[in-house]
Amino acid sequence: MSDKFNDLLNRRGFFWQSFDAYKGMVEAGGFYDYGPLGVGLKRNIINKWLRTFVVPYMDFTIEVETPIIMPRIVFEASGHLENFTDFLVTCSKCGRKYRADHLVEDELRKRGVKIKTEGLDERRLDELISQYGVKCPNCGGSLAMFNASTCYSRPL
Repeated sequence: MSDKFNDLLNRRGFFWQSFDAYKGMVEAGGFYDYGPLGVGLKRNIINKWLRTFVVPYMDFTIEVETPIIMPRIVFEASGHLENFTDFLVTCSKCGRKYRADHLVEDELRKRGVKIKTEGLDERRLDELISQYGVKCPNCGGSLAMFNASTCYSRPL
């Protein structure tokens, strides 16, 4: 089924494999060119994402664009190859989302509690939030671990 669907999108000009004209001479899997309909669809998705996750939080969020392809050494140096998990918390009142380890560490530092939160698991971060009563820095609302799957299940 997905092959038929991809063939249809290709024929209709949504997207096609990059460097397709050089078949056999260039190995570049995973790269795609967008046709007129694909460009429009991609633009609509990006605009929806910006209106949902950036524009409402412009007072503390900025938009940047960085390379999506980097040398392996960048991922090795940052620890992304061995282990990478950034847990988020969301405010039940204003809906803002924060990186849990940074928020907990910053809030506890203000109270004179020095703790290293980098690499703590979700359970331990949740315990610290409860133990110290960490609240949303914006509105004082209660915080809960953010379930990333819910942000993908919303219709665009």
